[in-house]
Amino acid sequence: MGDTLDHQSSFTSNFFTSFTADETAKGRDIFTNPLDTFFAHLFSTDSGTLAKAQKSIGEVYYGEAGVPKIMDALKKLSPGYKNYFEVKTKLIAELGFIKDTTNPVVVDHLKSIYTQTADTSMFQNEAITALARHKTKYATSSFKEMVLQDPPVYDEDSYSYSSPFNSLEDTLELAAQLYPDILQLTSLDDYKEPVMDLLVTLVDSGHIKPAQYENWFSKIFFDAKLALKKQKVNDEKKMEEESKKEDDIEESDYAYPARYSSSEHSDELKDYAVLLAPFYDQNVNVSKFFDKLLQSKDDDVKMNVAVVLLRNKRDVPDSIFTNIAAKDNLRGRLYTELEEIKRLDKFPAKYKNQVDIARTYLLMEKSFDKVDSVELVGKQGASYDTKKGVVYFFKYRVKKEDDWKMGISGLQPENENEVSSDNKLCSMTDKKLKEEKPAIEQFQEQLKKLLFNFHPSARNFYENSRYGNYNLRY
Repeated sequence: MGDTLDHQSSFTSNFFTSFTADETAKGRDIFTNPLDTFFAHLFSTDSGTLAKAQKSIGEVYYGEAGVPKIMDALKKLSPGYKNYFEVKTKLIAELGFIKDTTNPVVVDHLKSIYTQTADTSMFQNEAITALARHKTKYATSSFKEMVLQDPPVYDEDSYSYSSPFNSLEDTLELAAQLYPDILQLTSLDDYKEPVMDLLVTLVDSGHIKPAQYENWFSKIFFDAKLALKKQKVNDEKKMEEESKKEDDIEESDYAYPARYSSSEHSDELKDYAVLLAPFYDQNVNVSKFFDKLLQSKDDDVKMNVAVVLLRNKRDVPDSIFTNIAAKDNLRGRLYTELEEIKRLDKFPAKYKNQVDIARTYLLMEKSFDKVDSVELVGKQGASYDTKKGVVYFFKYRVKKEDDWKMGISGLQPENENEVSSDNKLCSMTDKKLKEEKPAIEQFQEQLKKLLFNFHPSARNFYENSRYGNYNLRY
């Protein structure tokens, strides 16, 4: 660090005028591909060199030139090799990140590995996952062929079954090639969820038409009716719990943490709604099924189904949307979902104002089934990035005996007749309002902290509950 208003010190001046590079100590040529050296180290007899190479498997760029070297290494590996299973699994995984630009050499290698390692599920499972990552027409058809002939079996981790299918979700046009044949796997409990989840995504996005899975309609509808029965049981339990809360004064004052989905079956029923909606006019039982869904006691179920019906150009009673919008903890989600499908015309005008919208997005921050009080304190102009608008200040308390705390919600448009789903400046700060200091000053201080998060260089100046505690530095 130097002072530009003063002359350089004699040390600095002498150093830079006398410095010369020592050209005798040369490292390796950085323009020479180090793959040969890496694979040599991978089979080194020196334990330190070997450990370093094994640790670096996932950090090396192999490219197509590395394919034959990986395959050669896989052949040379034997059970007596240190960390045999881990190293072999990692090398197979790397084949999933090397794309074929000319011939499907890598895909064929993965098919070969899958077939040859049938007695070792660890290697077979890694090969099928790597195959799914290639996302080409040939790789996808090969994936389908392998999975249908010999479905891989994982441990109890259900995510492992979903992982290969998740890899295909960003290439839906290719993923559609799997259907309807891949639906055969739904007879296996472990595969039912990932196969159906991908189907829902494909149908919802229009990549699969109803005719392509029409032969599976009976099975899907049967499962959907079973899910509805389970939901009815949940509805009855919920009504019973609410009745008990009303009878218990102390318990009724308690704010229960809200569940993002009040029923474990609500998302499942939404998926079935997506799959069955195209058959609404073809089968009278399907329309009756949707009527029952709209009569559910679960607001999540009703909202999900109503949105699905709108997307499929079906009428939904306005009373459904009015009842949902009346609830502070659901109004924002309804507004967002209707905005996504470009049907904000169905959002009740009564609640389409900045205060009600700001309030709902605030409560969505920490979602409680019940909050004792939320009161508007004021509003103020604010901006982040290139956006300008208004933030609203609320004081809230979760339980009646609690102290008031500060909540901020925004950004709403500068034109007060317009509303927005922008919730980048929403925060239930969990900070108490102090009586000895003007409330507006306290809100402004909390707003400043929120705005600091949009500046990477200042992000750690304030407390950050996720990454640790930081204090403002001067």
